[in-house]
Amino acid sequence: MSQEQSILKLIDLKDPHIHLVGHDPVRKSTYHGRSALLVQAKLTGLVLRCRNCGFTDGLVKDGHKIVNIILSPTRYGLLVLQLAKQRFRCNRCGTIITLQTNEVRPKCQISKNVWHSIIMDFHDNISATLIAKQNGVSASTVNRAYPQAEAMVSNHFVHLPQHMSFDEFTSSHQNRRMRFIFQDAEHHDRIVILYGRRKAFLRSYFEQYSLQERKRVRTITVDLNAGYVHLIPELFPNAQVIIDRFHIVQMIQRSLNETRLAVAKKYDKSSRQYKLTKLYWRLFDKPFNQLNPKRLYYRGPLKRKMTSQRIVTDALELSQHFAEVYQVYQNVLTAIQTQNQLLLAETIRNYRKQYCSMDSTIITLKHNLKAVTNALRYEYSNGPLEGVNRKIKAIGRTAYGYRNFDHYRTRIQMELLA
Repeated sequence: MSQEQSILKLIDLKDPHIHLVGHDPVRKSTYHGRSALLVQAKLTGLVLRCRNCGFTDGLVKDGHKIVNIILSPTRYGLLVLQLAKQRFRCNRCGTIITLQTNEVRPKCQISKNVWHSIIMDFHDNISATLIAKQNGVSASTVNRAYPQAEAMVSNHFVHLPQHMSFDEFTSSHQNRRMRFIFQDAEHHDRIVILYGRRKAFLRSYFEQYSLQERKRVRTITVDLNAGYVHLIPELFPNAQVIIDRFHIVQMIQRSLNETRLAVAKKYDKSSRQYKLTKLYWRLFDKPFNQLNPKRLYYRGPLKRKMTSQRIVTDALELSQHFAEVYQVYQNVLTAIQTQNQLLLAETIRNYRKQYCSMDSTIITLKHNLKAVTNALRYEYSNGPLEGVNRKIKAIGRTAYGYRNFDHYRTRIQMELLA
């Protein structure tokens, strides 16, 4: 292999019509104020006919057009190909024809390898500024790569999955709009992100699929805050709605903590009753049977040794309402951990009004009782989709927000494909 072939292979130039110029074609220089390696080469070839008049004769060489093409940068600076393109002039019509190479797009000074490298960097959660720096281009050039990246990802299901998860997230756009997202709940291999979450918008989107296709959907997992729960039976007649187990526990736990704080506020902050209910809040969130009933720990704020179960039982004796709410929380927690649908349904149906925030929580669960018990009947949950939402927030924070939502969606899907 000759020296010329070795250099061309090293800088990944595969066009056989490109040849290096001179005995020392690679030299150090600067390019737009940055250190760079300039590779001097020429593009040669023949033009068979004039593209304007179509005649095969009359074409003569007419010098060269020198262009600078940015190649994949090295660790020490930019790598720039200084390419002299052969020009031809037609004596019949005066048209000037310049040879073109497949290494770069027409009328572009950035090689296809650099564009490909930019798109591959979209798989990582890094900012556009850092991508531009790594590839030796500007941040606006990185933004121009989004249409090509968008063509590589799919934001549509050809056939709806039989098991789906619905959720929503806040986009990092200036107006902080809520966006709708859904996923294959069984394989977790693809997500679809829609512009809006309103019922009319969702209805128009899912009605693009035939009724027979929508009847194939068997389960849809949602959270209790979703306003589109009542839209699901209309669009998916055979689908069972599943309320995510995490959100059930979260709602019950939030009501328990609000009731506990209401009890604590009745006492002085220096009193033992206040410290029992306020300082040891973690013990109330745990299952009661997991609290140690024998081992004593010295509790500094209480100035005595107490077991974890004793702290909870002493706090429950302060309020009958708090004790009732705590028992409801424990029953729901036990039912979910043991997948006991009967215990969960009885706890919700037999609940007695306590005049606290737990009342509205139980009413919500009672109105969606079938969907709540389906959480224990089926194994599907919104856990994987919540993980996707966590990545979405990280992508938005890295870029300090996206003005263009299409770019934001493309970055999300490109990173999830990594």
